[in-house]
Amino acid sequence: MRERREPVDKLFVLGAGASHSTTLKKKAENRSPLDKDFCERIEALKKLQRPGWVKPTSERVEKGWLDAAEFKKCGLEEAIVKQVSHLEFIQNFHSRRLKGKRSADEFLNDIAHLILCGLKSISEDHRETYKKFAKHVFPKDKSSTWKNRVISFNYDCMFERHLLKQNIGCARIYGEDVRTNQTKKKNPRNKNTPLVVKLHGSTNWRSNTEEFKKVIQTATETEPNESQKENQTKIDEPKKAIQTGSKPELNDSQRENEAKTKAQIQMTVWVENGMAIPAPDDKISPCIVPPLPRKPVAKIEVFRKLWDWAYEYLHEAKELVICGYSLPDSDDMAKAMFGNFKNSKLKKVTIVDPDAAIIKKWRDLLRRKGVADASWEYHDDFAQYVESLSR
Repeated sequence: MRERREPVDKLFVLGAGASHSTTLKKKAENRSPLDKDFCERIEALKKLQRPGWVKPTSERVEKGWLDAAEFKKCGLEEAIVKQVSHLEFIQNFHSRRLKGKRSADEFLNDIAHLILCGLKSISEDHRETYKKFAKHVFPKDKSSTWKNRVISFNYDCMFERHLLKQNIGCARIYGEDVRTNQTKKKNPRNKNTPLVVKLHGSTNWRSNTEEFKKVIQTATETEPNESQKENQTKIDEPKKAIQTGSKPELNDSQRENEAKTKAQIQMTVWVENGMAIPAPDDKISPCIVPPLPRKPVAKIEVFRKLWDWAYEYLHEAKELVICGYSLPDSDDMAKAMFGNFKNSKLKKVTIVDPDAAIIKKWRDLLRRKGVADASWEYHDDFAQYVESLSR
């Protein structure tokens, strides 16, 4: 990726707090939920009669719930960690008890569909904060000189919807690996860097269910113990002895690339412009990565590239603007990304968050060797911050 680095003026990081702020004036069911509200929102979906699969799927999730804590009182990440931990334990130590229970990947497929359904009803309030934000970040009359970029940890596509309405191509917005539709092939000549890097997927992205389940299985499979590793080595060594006959020796770089290629899961991702919601039993799934303890993004080619882009943007940005992203302790991969980039060009860091205590967390992370000593600015309201950009 380094050879394709481009200068970045402002790099915006969008978290759940930004989307929540843009919907605050709406009715409760039309607001963007924060993590702590998600399971309660999923529980409420049982009242919906359309689509027809929503009620039975929501009931199935609640019925299969294994933890002593009440499902709707858990945050989304907490609920997923609890349920997957229970299922992994039973699978490893009491597999007969799994009979009649849905596996971890089936549970997460249900959750992904319910997340999509729960987010479909959200929309910006009358202030149109994201619309104004899009006009500032990517002004229509200066498209040939756009130097700003956005990293988003949000599933919703309220922000990008304004870019799609301008007929900016999907590959230009999301990157070359996110296709316009299921059958369209990616354009190898596309050399543009993505405007918006969605690190956890998006509510308007789709993938094949079988590929989605492979991704989830990769994230939920347990690491082999030492005995299992030793047995696998005994099996693999004779195979290597047979295969190494006339095969040319690889250098370190070639071995690293070969290992990466083998490790990566190919996944076809496309944009669903109509926002139609597939059912859990369909062959199509929403392409969103649930908040798992071990995120599988490094093993999925399309997400690996997106995280690569985000990491490169952090090296190049002159200004970093963090909007409503609290850097949760559980998101180890994001903390590692923000904790390892180097940037001698960074001049300013802006934090936009109602909780002023978050400033210390970001300062502790970003004030280090290899990152320029930037000036800091704080705003407590995302909508007001966006209004200030046009003054």
